[in-house]
Order: sequence, then C-alpha cells, then structure tokens
Amino acid sequence: PVTQPIIRVTSTTVTAQSSVVLTCLPGDTGVSIRWIFNNRSLQLTERMTLSPTKCQLSIDPVRIEDAGDYQCEVFNPVSSKTSLPVSLVVRNA
Repeated sequence: PVTQPIIRVTSTTVTAQSSVVLTCLPGDTGVSIRWIFNNRSLQLTERMTLSPTKCQLSIDPVRIEDAGDYQCEVFNPVSSKTSLPVSLVVRNA
C-alpha cells in the first residue's frame, strides 16, 4: 500500500493576480501523482504549470476561480491514497 501524501502550499490566502505554489509530498518513491480540485481531476489551464514529476503545481497569475479545495493523489498499480484537502482562498486585488 502507498502512504497518504501531504500537501504544502506557499500561502492558503492569496490575492488575485499573484502566484501560488502547491507541493505534493508523497511518502513513497515510484508513485504517480494526480491533482484534484474540488473533488474532480484538475484541468490544467495556461496559468498552471506542473513540475516534471508532477509534485509541484504553480498557478500564476491566480484568479478568483482558482479558489477551492486542492488535493493530490498518489498511486501505483496496486493502490492509491489521497491527501487531505488544502483550501485556497483568493481575494480580489
């Protein structure tokens, strides 16, 4: 089985037009990472950048619609685990 991952975020409250970086910390090696936004698979926009290993998600610039719950899911062919949600609050600039 895989270990539940942890999400770190540069700030949980950000101002629109600024940037934010979310990092998924898997407890295991050799796992794949998937990002979840408001309980659905995250649809990347042109403002979002995933690191090559997918463990880091950058949003620049942040918009109001980016507010919500972010989770990362780690999985291998045998099992998967999802992190607890991190709520991102976006304030108007």
